[in-house]
Amino acid sequence: LSNAVNVTLANTQARGSLLVGGGGGTPSDLLDLLATLTAGGSVTGTGGITTATTGIASRTTGTAPMAVFFDATGTTNSLSVDSFHDCAYFWHFGDDGAAMWAYGTGGGAYTKNQARGAVAAHCYETAGTKTAKVTPVHVSSAGTLSYGTTTEITITIDAADSTYSTTSTVCVANGAAPVPGVNGVPAGATCVGGITTVTAAMSAAGINSGSGTANKRLLFKRGDTFDVTVDDYIRKSSGIIGAFGTGSKPIIRFTTNNRAFYLLSVSNWSIMDLQFATTGFTKLCVGTQDASGSNILMLRLDASGTAGMEPSGDSVFMVDCNLQYLAGGTGYVGFYSQLGSRIVALGNRIYDCSGIEHNIRFQGCTKIVISNNTLYRQAVSKHLITIRGRSNQTSGHIETWSGVWCEHVIISDNDLDSGPNSGWANHLGAQNPGADERTRNVIFERNYVHGNCSVALMTEALTGIVVRNNLIREEFVGAYSDACILIVGRSSIGMPPPSDTRIYNNTIYQTYGAHAAFEAVGIAKDNTSALPTGTVAKNNLVYAPGATSNDYNSGVSGPIFIECRPNGGTTWVASSNTSDAQITGTAPGF
Repeated sequence: LSNAVNVTLANTQARGSLLVGGGGGTPSDLLDLLATLTAGGSVTGTGGITTATTGIASRTTGTAPMAVFFDATGTTNSLSVDSFHDCAYFWHFGDDGAAMWAYGTGGGAYTKNQARGAVAAHCYETAGTKTAKVTPVHVSSAGTLSYGTTTEITITIDAADSTYSTTSTVCVANGAAPVPGVNGVPAGATCVGGITTVTAAMSAAGINSGSGTANKRLLFKRGDTFDVTVDDYIRKSSGIIGAFGTGSKPIIRFTTNNRAFYLLSVSNWSIMDLQFATTGFTKLCVGTQDASGSNILMLRLDASGTAGMEPSGDSVFMVDCNLQYLAGGTGYVGFYSQLGSRIVALGNRIYDCSGIEHNIRFQGCTKIVISNNTLYRQAVSKHLITIRGRSNQTSGHIETWSGVWCEHVIISDNDLDSGPNSGWANHLGAQNPGADERTRNVIFERNYVHGNCSVALMTEALTGIVVRNNLIREEFVGAYSDACILIVGRSSIGMPPPSDTRIYNNTIYQTYGAHAAFEAVGIAKDNTSALPTGTVAKNNLVYAPGATSNDYNSGVSGPIFIECRPNGGTTWVASSNTSDAQITGTAPGF
């Protein structure tokens, strides 16, 4: 089978062999089906799976660029499997001009026009009528192929030049006023010269005063610099902030310790094609007052030395952005969002957050997609990706459960490099043992996790976490390395320990020298929590020629592949994995 088939379907729920036959006509085998779906075709289901048909797209009309969240979690089946975890979902967005992703594990190879997972997202950058399609697929352990009927969704995107015709577009320049119809200035646009600050530009467009709907497009001249001199706000909904002309992106320069674009309870904004820079002042590039807004898109934004992006709300997207060497200290995150839904990070590079905290932190959010990103170097004791549930703040820093799950999370196709910093590279769970922040239904797949991390993925999430088809290169050089994949009951206030954690088809490779503390999978508990239950590890390939044992200085020792601390109990099932002897002595021929 091709790699695309292998990593997508070789482990839906079933881990057994896949049967492929002659095919032809109506897709009757896996390869025929994949050929049809990846070409944008539709199929009639085989029975057993009922594809979701309503509420799939977060919106179906709008103006380019238009980001859409797609949700097929309403899919059901009669196959006695879990539709979210055990079916593979093939999305084709009908956007044939879409390019390849630049970052993540499929950089230069994975098209933006397709996605996988029960939740997905896409940014339509050109006008037209598109047909998005989703097909759920399942293969049983006996090799039986089942799939649902393709659901089609019509998406209509208007051109920005049509929506923001004539004076609805405002073009600003640092020097002489632009000329309508010249150098990329839309015909009929309002043109203003001598604009040196972001506040003056927003005032020219009338988006930083009053309230209501703006319906304005504000375009900065490429190659010009505009200073952030005061805290100013976007107070009206609906519009685009971007660039016109040719050459390098307009520079939004921080000359005081103030925020650049801050949205005050407004919706429907696309902020794109800008470069944020600093003269030593570090503040937010894009932020929101609260989580009451919706449809916020950050597209092709560059930033260096700034404090990152922190928008919240419903349908928040960061796509194709390049952030590096972020600064500002504790409290800042490369991409932070909280208390919202349909939160998306697609195709971004967030490089070196050692001067702030996490690369990505989503807290109290539902319906999350983090795919095709390259993340490098979180701050010490922080994480490349951290997903945290929603809790209620009480006195004494004790946070009780809100009753709202953080759920339906896809983390896929990312290159996750912790660089020289140790600790947990990726974390699914509460921010501390005194917080009851519950997460469920997460898929972590096709990611490449590496760097000097003592734990590649730590999960204390509650239930339904699937870790599959990842490559983990264990490079930790310290004296003590925890498990590559660590499942922990950590709560001190009664949050239930993890349950139903499934670890399938991962490759774990140790690249440093002799190390006594190597462990592929660890199960543990701290504080007053019980041990995790329902952990299943199958078909994992491990090679660690330098490993000698996994004695944790507590007198507890066990097999190199998986250990339960404290020892004993029947909290896990492992089968068809590399044996302890093979881990150290049988090279798999990489």
